[in-house]
Amino acid sequence: MLQIVRFNPWPYVASVSGIILGTVVLSTCMHAWPWWLQALGMLALGACGWLTVGSLLVSHLIYDRSDWPRGQWLQRALLQPNPEQMLNVHAGFDETTVRLRRWLPGAKITALDLFDPKVNTECSLLRARASLPTPPGTLVGSLDAWSVSSRSQDVVCLLLAAHEFRKSHERRRLLEQARSTLRISPSACIVLAEHARDAANFLAFGPGFLHFHSPATWQRDWEAAGLQSVRAFRVTPFLRVWILQPASTQS
Repeated sequence: MLQIVRFNPWPYVASVSGIILGTVVLSTCMHAWPWWLQALGMLALGACGWLTVGSLLVSHLIYDRSDWPRGQWLQRALLQPNPEQMLNVHAGFDETTVRLRRWLPGAKITALDLFDPKVNTECSLLRARASLPTPPGTLVGSLDAWSVSSRSQDVVCLLLAAHEFRKSHERRRLLEQARSTLRISPSACIVLAEHARDAANFLAFGPGFLHFHSPATWQRDWEAAGLQSVRAFRVTPFLRVWILQPASTQS
């Protein structure tokens, strides 16, 4: 949870400053306001407080208290219980490869770093990237050049990473490349895990939910990449997991 503040400090600084300023203004001036303006002021102060405290509580629920850091959700996602080859693709911040290797000790799990300073420019990602050492054996590539053989992977994981590619054509290229690395097998799949731009994440993160993409956007992206969703579920109301496979019309 504290990583959220460390990687995104300024929204929280602004929110806390707003709470302090709002409290001072309301305590000194509210008695002279009409009732409806008092109500609006209290509502605004409450919303600001929720966006500060509530977003941290939700982050704590997801990243510290839910099944997400424990990994049981992964067995729901995999179409085969013991994959041999797994590729974990990220955009420069990788805290999942170590977990995947712990959860699936029998699999060969390779990390692929697609960070591009010209594409991945958000300050929060740059702070996150600087905070965590790269796992041993990480491969380096780009959207158009993956350091992985085609038709070589049982599973390709995109865990809270694909949204860092902000443009639609970038995400579609990412998904196309992921599809090309899958083995020709009925159980080969892509595991896409993301927050969504939906009501639950709006209530949790306020305007910050605009950093995420809507389920409809993700569906358009994976369909354009020749993929289809064969399974979907949530890890808490705030985090969605889609299991993707090549569409039946694709080779």
